[in-house]
Amino acid sequence: MTTASDKITEWVTKLENDEDDSGVMVRLKVTVTETTTLEKDGGLRSSTALLYLALWYSFSFATLYLNKYILSLLQEDPSILGENLISIPVLPHG
Repeated sequence: MTTASDKITEWVTKLENDEDDSGVMVRLKVTVTETTTLEKDGGLRSSTALLYLALWYSFSFATLYLNKYILSLLQEDPSILGENLISIPVLPHG
């Protein structure tokens, strides 16, 4: 299985052996540190992904709670908000 660092090494080798239109040798230096870090720390089990997920759930809960609270203060039925949120996406747009 070819990894990202193997592909980069292959590209660098090809570029080092190529000449541009003026006949000058092309030299390129690539650092693979960032790519290997992304491969190693990627995924949904990383601490950053879990933090963002927890924040998203927290803000979603706060939004739902505040919507119901505001509607209750206005003496409106909070279920109307739920009915509209469910029914509006189903309506055809045109």
